[in-house]
Amino acid sequence: MKKTLYTLNHSDQKKHIKKLLPLLCAGCIVLSGCGNANSDSKTANITVQEETTAAEDSSTASTTAEETNSPETSKDFSVVGGGQSISETPSADTTSSTTPPATTKPQQTLTPTTTAERRSVTGIITDASQYFVAFQTQDGKSHYLSIPETGLEGGLDYVTIGQFATLNYIGTLDESHAVLTSVTPSYMTTDIYLEEYAFAIEIINAVKAMDLEYLSDLSKFPLFIDTGNYNGVINTPGEFEAIDNEKIFTEALIERIANYNLFNLKYSDSGFHFGNGGPNITFDVDDEGILNIIGITSVYPDENTK
Repeated sequence: MKKTLYTLNHSDQKKHIKKLLPLLCAGCIVLSGCGNANSDSKTANITVQEETTAAEDSSTASTTAEETNSPETSKDFSVVGGGQSISETPSADTTSSTTPPATTKPQQTLTPTTTAERRSVTGIITDASQYFVAFQTQDGKSHYLSIPETGLEGGLDYVTIGQFATLNYIGTLDESHAVLTSVTPSYMTTDIYLEEYAFAIEIINAVKAMDLEYLSDLSKFPLFIDTGNYNGVINTPGEFEAIDNEKIFTEALIERIANYNLFNLKYSDSGFHFGNGGPNITFDVDDEGILNIIGITSVYPDENTK
């Protein structure tokens, strides 16, 4: 009985299994289909996201390319009086351009007020410093030229007292409003050397200053002098410096020497002298090649009381 029951139960189970098997297969297929759908959905979502990102990147790249390739605002610069006059021509897409206008260094233009006529003159340098140059022209006139703070053209480092030079300047010499621009060598020549002009200038400066000691330093002793009341030889610098200044630096001597035209300086057998006759100072080269004053006459011959 139990066996029969078991058999019937087993048979029923088989029948149920046969009935359930198709259902289980169908369920597996459904479940498999759902899984594939979810996978496809995920894949689709990823694909959409990637396509969206690519589209955004493409849009960004397109926007960047448009900004890069879009024409910038064009500017025409015309310089007037050292300032800028800017006229702008907007591009087709003015809203996409946010770059501020470029700035340029102002360009300077010369105007008639800053372009002065340049002149040149040849003369003998009589004095110089970092602020001015003094010189004498062939007509005997003395002039001064100021040196600008920016220096001279050509980078001139120095000038030599007594040299011939061509001085280039801007302004007017007669009104003392001239500015030196450059100095160039002059090929003017005379029978007098630079050192001899320079020594003559030292004598002129000593007479202008009425400096007896300075004049003594330029002299060689024994020294011949003629002061009107004394005509003879002075043997030592001490004796010479003990003489009254007015006996040496007379009005006639100062007038002759202080304004002497260096272009008239001549050499004779008796030495170099400032003109012929009358008040004069004579200098020459000694045996050692050194320039010295050898004679001073401070009066005209008719004023000699001896």
